[in-house]
Amino acid sequence: MNTKQAIKEEIANYDHSIALVVADQNRLHQRYQDNPTDELADRIDSRADYISELSGRKYRLETELNRISTH
Repeated sequence: MNTKQAIKEEIANYDHSIALVVADQNRLHQRYQDNPTDELADRIDSRADYISELSGRKYRLETELNRISTH
């Protein structure tokens, strides 16, 4: 497998992971609406931090893919 294809697959994996974490965050948010607790608020915040981290990793891969593609 070439480097570009490997990066594209890794980007797709990040997309999938981000979608799963967003779905979990949405589920927690719904539970929070029904019964607000500090624990749920912390878990929602934790998911937001993780989404941000995954998005940053994905962005770096996209940047690398663009760099490779233009050379």
